[in-house]
Amino acid sequence: MFLAVVLSFAIAQSFNFVVQRKATFQANNNVVRSAIVYAVMVILVYFLQLYLPTLIRAPFVKTFREPLGDILVKMISMTASMLIQFPISKWVIMRRT
Repeated sequence: MFLAVVLSFAIAQSFNFVVQRKATFQANNNVVRSAIVYAVMVILVYFLQLYLPTLIRAPFVKTFREPLGDILVKMISMTASMLIQFPISKWVIMRRT
């Protein structure tokens, strides 16, 4: 089961890298360097999304009760991910030279 999750995540991120590079950002910089930096970014953001909810869930659930607190925690986690990934992808990883 764990192997299937890891494999599907790797395939999805590989496809995502190609689509973002070609269609979204039209990058023309070094592909190998971009792929390595992208992989590092994805792994770091993945672990951030695993860890962040453990830090903020308790106060949100205490304040807003369980269903709404959990939804807010997920929204904060997704927003943090987007605020990290988009600028790094656009201006560091998938630049146009």
